[in-house]
Amino acid sequence: MSPIASRWVLRLLRMLVALLASVFVWLIIISQQDPMIVRTIANVPVPCPDLQDTDLQCASVNATLTIRVRSPQSRWADLQPPYVQYLEVQLRPADEEHELTSGVPRFLCDAMSREPGLQVLSVRTSSASAGATCAVDIALQSSPEVLAEALALQEQSSLVPVTLVRVGDLPDGYVLEGTTLNTTHTMITGPQEDLTRLDRAVAYLPFYSTAFTTNAGSFELPLSVQAVDSNGNALTALTADPGIVSATVRYSPLPNTRRVRVVLEPPATVPSGYSLAEVRTDPEFLLLRGPRDILDSVPDPLPLHPEEPVKPVTRTTTVVASVNVPEGATTATAEVIFVIEVEHVILDNTQKARAACQMEHPDLVYEFTPLFMHLRGPFEAFEQLYAMEAAGEFAWLALFDCPAEQGTWELSPVRFVFADPDVESSSLITLVSHDPAQAEVIASLRSTLVPSS
Repeated sequence: MSPIASRWVLRLLRMLVALLASVFVWLIIISQQDPMIVRTIANVPVPCPDLQDTDLQCASVNATLTIRVRSPQSRWADLQPPYVQYLEVQLRPADEEHELTSGVPRFLCDAMSREPGLQVLSVRTSSASAGATCAVDIALQSSPEVLAEALALQEQSSLVPVTLVRVGDLPDGYVLEGTTLNTTHTMITGPQEDLTRLDRAVAYLPFYSTAFTTNAGSFELPLSVQAVDSNGNALTALTADPGIVSATVRYSPLPNTRRVRVVLEPPATVPSGYSLAEVRTDPEFLLLRGPRDILDSVPDPLPLHPEEPVKPVTRTTTVVASVNVPEGATTATAEVIFVIEVEHVILDNTQKARAACQMEHPDLVYEFTPLFMHLRGPFEAFEQLYAMEAAGEFAWLALFDCPAEQGTWELSPVRFVFADPDVESSSLITLVSHDPAQAEVIASLRSTLVPSS
């Protein structure tokens, strides 16, 4: 190194040492004139934690904090008590993965300064020893909104009388003498919110015609008890105990009247492959008036005959029959309508199908024995075939893979034309292929293969 360079390095080192010495002297002077002091702030209250994202609120905090702080003496002199105002206490759940619920969970605590120059050194609970981790137990409870909702959902009970509500009118020819229930009250249970809307408990009594005609003077019906509001709307959140009551209905017939059921005569019938689903009658009963001896002679049920006999039906059919009652008896009903509903029966059905080759070799003639085979399957599988047959089309074909050489084979069909895949054949068919040079055989086979009309 040259003398000039060495001289500059020494000069820089002297300047650096002088600078460090001046800073050190300045710190000594500052520490004597404005020293750093440590103070302890006791009985710092613990605020409730932030629970904005939950349905909880703070019930109580049974702890205070002791916080040690440090600051320049001049800065501390500028602060005014209470010194708590210069601190901010922070809380977080001790187990952050555990969901907070109402109870007494533990929170970890810390603090930070809100004032520049004021430094927090340590934080602990007032009852803990120095150096211990700051942790407090905070009692939590559900918020007022949640408590109000829980109270509304809390089930309560109320004993209320059961009101019998009659639905419909009595059938013609009868007089209602009275109704009674086997119980007069029921216990309604459910949320308080729904109980406040409760108006009454009702049991609806429908007047069915059959109940009057199949009983003598009285009958019993089991009825469901429902809780309803003032508008008659059912309160489904409420339950009744007992939920089923028994109603006894007492009645008597009007003098010189009688109700009898009517039936179609002869009864409706259906062909094979169909079933009789239902026969609806309108009206189902006739109210007859007249002398008692004549009314008693009328059979029950009363058979009605349509003008023309009803043939076996394959679809829904409406039949009208005139009402004829014995001389001396009268009725306001002149005609009765019978609606006959039928449906297909899903059962095995058997039909014939003609055997045929999918592809014939031009040098051979094929003879099937027997020429027709039986198909078996559910009725629905043949519906399209029935429709084609009704239109005059021959749709029953069983197709075979016919060999391209002379011989005799026992084959099963490859497929059925227009038939459902579930259709099965009842037996195998023997196939014999012939040389077309045998003219007589060919002529005989051709005449045999022509389907009969």
